[in-house]
Amino acid sequence: MKLLFRLKILAILAVIIQSCVSSKEISEKKLLQSVEVISTLSLEITETSGLETIGNQLVTHNDSDAAPVIYFLNVNGQIQSQTQFVNMKNVDWEDIARSNTHFYIADIGNNHGNREDPTIYKIPLESIEDPNIFPEKIRISYTSQTDFTYKNQDHRHDAEAIVYAKDQLFLFSKNWVDFESSVYRLTDERIQQLSTNQPIDVNGLVTGATYNGIDRIVLCGYDSALVPFIAVLNVDANNNLSMIERIELPLDSGAQIEAITYYKTVDDNEIYYLTSEAINLKLGEDEAKTNGQLYRITLKAQ
Repeated sequence: MKLLFRLKILAILAVIIQSCVSSKEISEKKLLQSVEVISTLSLEITETSGLETIGNQLVTHNDSDAAPVIYFLNVNGQIQSQTQFVNMKNVDWEDIARSNTHFYIADIGNNHGNREDPTIYKIPLESIEDPNIFPEKIRISYTSQTDFTYKNQDHRHDAEAIVYAKDQLFLFSKNWVDFESSVYRLTDERIQQLSTNQPIDVNGLVTGATYNGIDRIVLCGYDSALVPFIAVLNVDANNNLSMIERIELPLDSGAQIEAITYYKTVDDNEIYYLTSEAINLKLGEDEAKTNGQLYRITLKAQ
């Protein structure tokens, strides 16, 4: 009996050890290394909606009906300076992106599906602190949208995320119908109709995007239960996208994550910053009240 008991104990221990090894192997495959709340944002940027990195500063802006202002922050979330543009209007600024030469501001918000003038402003990097700059305008529309009647967040033609990667400007839709995100590839044409043949199954509403400069686009947003997430995509040499991992962020449920930017790589970790709006958010029966905050996350580099 004692021998049989010992054999049973050894068998149980073997299962536990194997389980631990398997868990360790799974853990090692996970990209998310850490999540930190850095600060509560100033009341001036409680509706932060886009985020970008320039040098060692973060750049953000507010969304709909706010002044056409970009704010320069330090990595603790404190406003260092700002530029208010004279020749631009903020109908619904939703994201910002940058290439090596230009800065893009996406005035593309379309929550109710009735907007006919989504515009992306294109500004030379050296002019982003010039309030009198006359930006280039990229006017966009969706080939699949023919109905512009008011809809209550029940359509496929909203978007809040752009990113410049591998010499291409990408736009990711905020799809209220099935919580996928459609990928649109833009050109430098001043007027263009967008079509897509690639949905990304993010299981949520995409609100921001960023590029690590090599092979990775990271999307951010929140799902139908108001749980914030990021989706890490691989970008291959032909600009094809594929999902690497979708990660729910261990933040207070209801944190309305609106923007993300790649900051830098340290050793084997990529550092990103995210911001959330201060807003009363309700989807269905779920409701949350949050303060605008700045977060820092690290992802394992590939």
